[in-house]
Amino acid sequence: MWIVQTLAVLALLSAATGIFFSFIFLSIKGNKAIANRMLSFLLVTFSIRIAEIAFYWTNYVWEFPHLFNISTSTPLLFGVLIYYYIKYSQNEEEKLNHKFFIHLVPFFIYMIYLIPGYLQSEEFKLAELKNVTSSNPVYGVEFYTFRTLKLIHMVIYAVLSTTLINNLREKNLNSHQQNEIRWHQYLVAGFIIFIVITGLQTLGIAVSGYKYIIELDSALMLTCIFMIYSSIYFTVKNPDIFIGSLRKLPLIKYNRSSLTFEKAKEYADRLIKMMKDDKPYLNPDLKLSHLSEKLSIQTHHISQVINDNLGYSFSDFINSYRIEEAKRLLKNPGYDKYTILAISYEVGFQNKSSFNNAFKKFTGLTPSEFKKTV
Repeated sequence: MWIVQTLAVLALLSAATGIFFSFIFLSIKGNKAIANRMLSFLLVTFSIRIAEIAFYWTNYVWEFPHLFNISTSTPLLFGVLIYYYIKYSQNEEEKLNHKFFIHLVPFFIYMIYLIPGYLQSEEFKLAELKNVTSSNPVYGVEFYTFRTLKLIHMVIYAVLSTTLINNLREKNLNSHQQNEIRWHQYLVAGFIIFIVITGLQTLGIAVSGYKYIIELDSALMLTCIFMIYSSIYFTVKNPDIFIGSLRKLPLIKYNRSSLTFEKAKEYADRLIKMMKDDKPYLNPDLKLSHLSEKLSIQTHHISQVINDNLGYSFSDFINSYRIEEAKRLLKNPGYDKYTILAISYEVGFQNKSSFNNAFKKFTGLTPSEFKKTV
């Protein structure tokens, strides 16, 4: 039982940590304010979920029976908050609109259904607790109906979130955005694990004759704890993810520039089209002046567009295309006989060291590690 008690203490500490950091995320100003609100509410829901498990394990729920079932509606929030957190993280200028609240309709309907139960007396809730903890608990059709609906709801949002991430990965992302996408992938992976465990828990209760399976509840708790602390870890490691990308902040370097917002957008579109169509990055001696000459745009305006609008340094901007090209070649069976050095030359790098460093920066893997995943 000491393991259970230790996990319960860990859960309560994690819940307190989650609540504490939810206030921190809520207070962060900047371009990611709406996304941070979503993450803040998500941490609160995780914290409530694991706190209820801990209250159950430590028998506090018997002392305070009104805590019973306080987290039963949280699964209807997990998916919505994760999906909209990713959505608003990648669309910093998008405002919160009515569509978000439409997604919350299932949660509000379920809460309305639960209100009569929440208003019941302590005696009624203690009787419910005795039923749940008895050797032969009685679960009605409603129990399985609602658990199944919640599972379906979570699966839908896991698919939506995964699709959103995959669509974002197809865009030309800078290193900051790629770090952000990796964090979103970890978050969705944790959510999918949560869904699988919840499904196994429901199936296990039915198969085992309605007996409580502590191992699955432990796994559920640890998954929530992982998501809370991974949020904190990524905050410390990548503060820009939670404040907003630097490209949205005014740059003093260009505060006297004559380049208008509309012209900058036009130049950025032309530059990206030229990079995709003409592939000038394959030239190992490519310079800013070459791009300026090809596009007939002043050099300092090209530099401003790359730095301010696209969020890159010149070298990172060029290397991002080279790395995408290298990934394409590494996946191509026609280049299987090429060495890593040969690939690096093919995409415009002048030495293997620079290629390896850039590849690691943009993908989190070395070229050799990436090739093994193909």
